[in-house]
Amino acid sequence: MKNAIRTLLLLGSLAVGSIAPAQSDLLSQVIGTHKLSPIEAAAAIVIGDALGINVESLVQTQRTTNTSFGTLGPAMVISRNTGQSLDYVLQNKPKGEGWGNVAKRLGMHPGAFNQMRVKGGTFENQVWMNMLHSKYQFPESEYSRVKRQGLTDLETVLAVVKSEGRRDSLNRAVKDIVDGKPRASAQRRDTGSAGTKAGVGKGRGRGGAL
Repeated sequence: MKNAIRTLLLLGSLAVGSIAPAQSDLLSQVIGTHKLSPIEAAAAIVIGDALGINVESLVQTQRTTNTSFGTLGPAMVISRNTGQSLDYVLQNKPKGEGWGNVAKRLGMHPGAFNQMRVKGGTFENQVWMNMLHSKYQFPESEYSRVKRQGLTDLETVLAVVKSEGRRDSLNRAVKDIVDGKPRASAQRRDTGSAGTKAGVGKGRGRGGAL
């Protein structure tokens, strides 16, 4: 992966306190300490590591801004690279607009942006892939292979954190996530004649949507 892409994130040193256990133990600790879902905890770990932010501070930011970790990842990268505050970046993303457009509009350096786009995929894909590479030296080819198995960006992050980037463990983690996804037939049984799932409220959750 090109150095220019990796430096885009202004990577910091590991910033999750003095904890240095295996990632599965770290993941469990972050889940328990901060009352996060596994996907949220995994995202917090890789964002904190890549951007040099203590996980506790990152969790506080997530709750203060009332946004998801999936949103915080790209928003923080744009904030770091444009000099704009995180609040400003979040406030200047219209609903439905991609983060790549936001980055360009807020003044992210065209050269850095174009180098990310050369690899293909969305801005969000590149953000998470580069964060995983910075922490685990996780290759782009593996990221693409995992994504082809039907995982979202943040499900891919969870699989890599659980496996510590090791391919043998990664395959098991991916299988566990894929096997745990609701089956299409089960989803159809849970839907009414209007095609919406019964009992689902209209409130906004804190899940891992980008």
